[in-house]
Amino acid sequence: MNNKQLGDKWQDWDGNLEESIRDSAASEWLFLLLSFGWIILIEAGLIFIWFMIAPKLLQIHEWFERGFLWLIIGIGALMLLFFIQLFLTVKFKRNFLIFLPFVSLRNFLWEGCVRIAKLLNISYDRLGNSFVKINNVLLETKASSFFFKEDEILVLFPRCLKKEVSRLANSLVKSVSFGCFTVGGGTQALKLVKEKKPKAIIAVACERDLVRGILDLPFSIPVYAIPNKRIEGPCNNTTINIKELQKAINLFSHTK
Repeated sequence: MNNKQLGDKWQDWDGNLEESIRDSAASEWLFLLLSFGWIILIEAGLIFIWFMIAPKLLQIHEWFERGFLWLIIGIGALMLLFFIQLFLTVKFKRNFLIFLPFVSLRNFLWEGCVRIAKLLNISYDRLGNSFVKINNVLLETKASSFFFKEDEILVLFPRCLKKEVSRLANSLVKSVSFGCFTVGGGTQALKLVKEKKPKAIIAVACERDLVRGILDLPFSIPVYAIPNKRIEGPCNNTTINIKELQKAINLFSHTK
């Protein structure tokens, strides 16, 4: 492990570089699989509660028992419908999402996936990497609706990037005149976003900061998230996929 002091969010890191590298190659299907498992668990729990209290509800009136059962069915159907739409969107790279309480359902699934991942000994970073990829796929399916001016797009880089990578990435962003800043972490990044009020964001960071930003920012601000590669460990000489950065720039500038 390097001698550089890590940020608070990395104090639980065990120094396993190989696991850190594997985490950055997670598939978007991991988040979908755990989401489906969470939906099944929630529905099973609700059915169990109904089974336990149904006799007492019947003593009050049969409509109470039926009403609670239909409530359970409705909740399950809503979550399953959202999951199916999300699955189809990721599978076919087309937007199948219809009007639903997207943010609430997305955040609910994320919290559930975190709980299941802990039980299965799946790292937060691996799950976060999968979640970030899902987020980016959703943005790509909506690319045709993006019409932003250059000064409305904010690009955020972490200060832990290798110097040569940072120079290359910054020059690439400045060539399209997007706003470009280097920040020291998620808190500073959110503060800058509140100050600059961008309409779209390209963020490079570790999965922990990226997930936090996606969940905390309004859904009206699209965030294309690019996880850094921590081949020397967290917060130390990280790199990024320059092609992924170019892809994000093209997405918001409608450049092929």
